[in-house]
Amino acid sequence: MQLPDRWFGRPFDNAHELTWAEQRPGRLLLELDNRQYLIFVGDVLVVDGPELCIGGFEELVFVWQGYGDSARHVETHDVGEVRFHPSR
Repeated sequence: MQLPDRWFGRPFDNAHELTWAEQRPGRLLLELDNRQYLIFVGDVLVVDGPELCIGGFEELVFVWQGYGDSARHVETHDVGEVRFHPSR
């Protein structure tokens, strides 16, 4: 998964499972692996192609917990896109 400013994990090395998704007016919420949360605020643009790309948001809140790490981390982004690359 490629965040607006970096890869989450090693590039093309991590696989994530979509475990929950919900769309609300002005919100798109995604849960990955029962432990990572992507909250897109605003009208998002989703483009499905060789990779799934989500952009156009006003704000992205990414809540994650590392593997083997119980600490919770919260990041916010106000511009950019998130890309999900297919498994190789």
